[in-house]
Amino acid sequence: MQNRAEIGKKQKVERSKNSGKAAHMKNFKTSESKKLYRKANRYLAGGVGSHARSREAGYNPYPLYMKKGEGARIYDVDGHEYIDYLMALGPLFFGHKPKEIFDKVFEEVSETGTILGAPYQIEYLVAKKLVKLIPCFELVRFTSSGSEAVMAALRLARAYTGKTKIVRFEGHYHGWADCIHIGSTPELNKNTGRIVKPIKPSSPGIPRTYANDIIVLPWNQPKILAKTLKDFGGKIAAVITEPVMCNTGVILPKDDYLHELRLITEQCEVLLIFDEIITGFRLGLGGAQEYFNVKPDLAVFGKALGAGFPVAAYGGKKDIMQLTAEGKVPLGGTFNSNVVAMAAANATLQLLEENSNTIYPALFQKGELLVRGLNDVMDNLGVPAFATGLGPMLQVWFSENRIENYRQAKRYSKPDKYKKFWIAMLKQGVYFHPSPFELWFISTAHSRSDIDITIQKAEKAARLI
Repeated sequence: MQNRAEIGKKQKVERSKNSGKAAHMKNFKTSESKKLYRKANRYLAGGVGSHARSREAGYNPYPLYMKKGEGARIYDVDGHEYIDYLMALGPLFFGHKPKEIFDKVFEEVSETGTILGAPYQIEYLVAKKLVKLIPCFELVRFTSSGSEAVMAALRLARAYTGKTKIVRFEGHYHGWADCIHIGSTPELNKNTGRIVKPIKPSSPGIPRTYANDIIVLPWNQPKILAKTLKDFGGKIAAVITEPVMCNTGVILPKDDYLHELRLITEQCEVLLIFDEIITGFRLGLGGAQEYFNVKPDLAVFGKALGAGFPVAAYGGKKDIMQLTAEGKVPLGGTFNSNVVAMAAANATLQLLEENSNTIYPALFQKGELLVRGLNDVMDNLGVPAFATGLGPMLQVWFSENRIENYRQAKRYSKPDKYKKFWIAMLKQGVYFHPSPFELWFISTAHSRSDIDITIQKAEKAARLI
């Protein structure tokens, strides 16, 4: 055993090493981003185009402004290169600027134009592919964003059932529309760890009356759902859920939880809606519903569907979707099914279908390697943190406790530790979102070498913090 003098000497050497690393990290310059942020604030609200990129979302004192992306790399205006795990918050399934997708989109746009305002063949072809691939899809419609697709699905559910109330879950995100952006991240009482009631709109400007038709429940607890559906018998139109909780880190459903959701909703004659904006095409050709073998009544897809181009879709059982087909629940949208979006979706689906036997095993392998490597780093250093994920989606939690739902994430995670980890990784050339309630994405462009380098950087970052 080492005596105290030897231990003290070793700790002193370690502190010296770390202080040298910290001094080196101070050379990370972001002056050009700072200048651009100041200029942008004069004309662009908050200097950014989305709340998820803002100071309030964690990018303080200001967000880094990027210059370009290539494959699994992204480059900022100050000349720094990063391995990118943000992947534009999910759309970049094939990484930045995938040539196979770009070539086909440019070819289609050159031949057809960007938008026709009338039906055309490729729109039908993409719909046909989706109906073939997605288990619950019998009919489908397209939108330009996930929020729009969710709005359309909820309206359909209410129209089809004749009921008004919607059940959603704490910590899930289904877009920013007034009709569903209620109680997304409810306040937690610091003393009890319980949710503060009543549930409120998630933003000022949303009338409180919208909250009357939204019931917010804890996730991963089927008994609470069953009791709620029984208590509100005849008033609930649908339950909407992320099949994997991807808007509070990455939290997996408990064994059989999704099957229990399906059984409970069927027994109570309530529609089940899967929000697969993130999980769609990321866990397999048929999304999470194929992966977990649970078939909802309606589902929404986006992000990976366009490989970086803006497109989303909603669909489901024919008798429900028939309300839109017959114009009883109309869906309008000038940019719905535009040529750019359909060409991108068509190219994406073709590439996935032709290479699914190699794409998905490789993605899952890289995800497992990264999660295992990050956990080994934390375990070896004695850091109270762990990585968790599924396939090419993961997150690192700085917590002594396991996390199975929003309440536990809110109560036990340490965002300050995560932020320090994020800064240390950023300065070593690894880029992801600064909030622990977001997640890391692995694309087909990420290599085994990228995974190995990231694990090495994570060890240095964990030592620094």
